[in-house]
Amino acid sequence: MGNISDQLIEAAKAGKTDLVQTLLSQVTDINTQDNLFGRTPLMWAAREGQTATVQVLLEEGAKIDASDKYGVTALQAAASFGHTATVKVLLEGRVEINAQDNQGWTALMMATAHGHQKKWV
Repeated sequence: MGNISDQLIEAAKAGKTDLVQTLLSQVTDINTQDNLFGRTPLMWAAREGQTATVQVLLEEGAKIDASDKYGVTALQAAASFGHTATVKVLLEGRVEINAQDNQGWTALMMATAHGHQKKWV
């Protein structure tokens, strides 16, 4: 299945919170990034709406404002896909709400562009 970092990313994507917790004891960097997009486990969990996994990763020290190669953060990813509960957890974690991606888009702009504006305003 790949190295421990790859396994952590895949577990985060799938919302396998118990496996994420197990792998965190074996990985050297909770903020490891995939080779294709530069996304961390937190970013993948947020993108997939895996709220419980996002919570665990934050509690274990994941960088809340890290961004991928496009400048997209976990908050922007969650907002883009309309994952309200995940957005709330990230906001409680004191995320930078006005962070912009490489194109100058914020989480609110992304949510609006994807038809999720009524969830946030």
